[in-house]
Amino acid sequence: MFPDLLNARSVWAGFACLLFSSALAQDVFINEIHYDNAGGDVGEAIEITAPLGTDLSAWSVVLYNGSNGSVYNTLSIPAILDDGTGRGFSVINLPSNGLQNGSPDGLALVDAGGAVVQFLSYEGSFAATAGPANGTTSTDIGVSEASSTPIGDSLQLSGTGSVATDFTWQTAAASTFGFSNTGQIFEGAEPPPPTVFISEIHYDNTGGDVGEAIEITATAGADLSGWTVVRYNGSSGASYGTDAIVGVPANEAFGLGTLVINLPSNGLQNGSPDGLALVDAEGAVVEFLSYEGSFTAADGPATGLTSTDIGVSEASSTEIGFSLQLEGCATSIDGLAFTDAQANSFGAVNPGINLVSDLTDCDGTPPSGDGVAFINEIHYDNAGADVGEGVEIAGTAGLDLSGWSLVFYNGNGGSPYSSLSLSGVFADQQDGFGTLSFAVSGIQNGAPDGVALANASGGLVQFLSYEGVLTGVGGVADG
Repeated sequence: MFPDLLNARSVWAGFACLLFSSALAQDVFINEIHYDNAGGDVGEAIEITAPLGTDLSAWSVVLYNGSNGSVYNTLSIPAILDDGTGRGFSVINLPSNGLQNGSPDGLALVDAGGAVVQFLSYEGSFAATAGPANGTTSTDIGVSEASSTPIGDSLQLSGTGSVATDFTWQTAAASTFGFSNTGQIFEGAEPPPPTVFISEIHYDNTGGDVGEAIEITATAGADLSGWTVVRYNGSSGASYGTDAIVGVPANEAFGLGTLVINLPSNGLQNGSPDGLALVDAEGAVVEFLSYEGSFTAADGPATGLTSTDIGVSEASSTEIGFSLQLEGCATSIDGLAFTDAQANSFGAVNPGINLVSDLTDCDGTPPSGDGVAFINEIHYDNAGADVGEGVEIAGTAGLDLSGWSLVFYNGNGGSPYSSLSLSGVFADQQDGFGTLSFAVSGIQNGAPDGVALANASGGLVQFLSYEGVLTGVGGVADG
């Protein structure tokens, strides 16, 4: 009897461990992937979601080659980041072609004890022949990406629930790495209030002021109905204008999008000091910022509040087309700061913003978004057969364009017809800026056509057209 009792206890212990592992497995799961897109692959990544406080330091993701079932890489999982929903999200960023393009390929989520929690694949199923999933057949997620998938898209789980089986994989859509996916609601979690902040302003330049504007950055999809920006005169503390924030921010980068308030010449006073208050739908002041000094508001929603000077300013010598922008590499917007005037990026998350899950990801080296870049020159048509077609990008000296891309748009229908992965680091050619030129054959000849510049996070930096105006349909400039 004694040996039988030992065996029974062993079976029960194993069964209990299995139950525990199964429960945990459902709560920690692969939530989003990106492995293929038009042109050179950019922004490849894997997202893991888990309850806040889960220690994933000893967990890993093992990548599998579907053609022979072998392991081709093993990845550690960074610390999880709180998006405010009560869930944690950890993003593993990969280089171009870091994730194989399928038909099929797969990935296994492996816990601290070496047990396989999930073994998923895309573009078919296969049996692993090595590694922790050896002998196991993958589960095809049922959706895939292709060489035509727009840059900035990903495959994501959507639905309502709390465990992996509550959610369903969706066809490619704008990526949400580091945040809850589009259409994804975690039960038992309160919807977080939107993140909303003033991210860019322009009020003064050489000659007559032009292009004055205020940019608001907010959580993608946030309802900002009733939100306003109130402009304040610093000499008296009185308000001199109120502007409604109109529209719904799209997901441009880091789960954030932008809305722009365009103003006429001298619509923003030139300081010494002046300011603006961001006010929510209930009339509460979210931010009260000023430039060229601080002051106390004498009326309006910010009455009695003292403004926070952003610490940088524009002058009558500021170049046309420049602005003051919030920048930095940080784990939250609290770590960002306004910087000296540079080429504006109104209508896109500032290229100098780099939100990371761990500050070690900044590691003292300029992140891909630490600076500004813009389309500076283009050639697409000439007498006879087109020759020397290309695009020149200008940008901040030291900025690395690895992961950035150009997406070319057909004005007839508005869809992308080509893309080009960029690379290179700007040298300091003049006044802290440099240029890089890229030969591009087959640039369409307009009437109209266009080109979009996307940063390493897949966010739209610029969308320009020639021989007319067009609206992007699909890809980074969609809408």
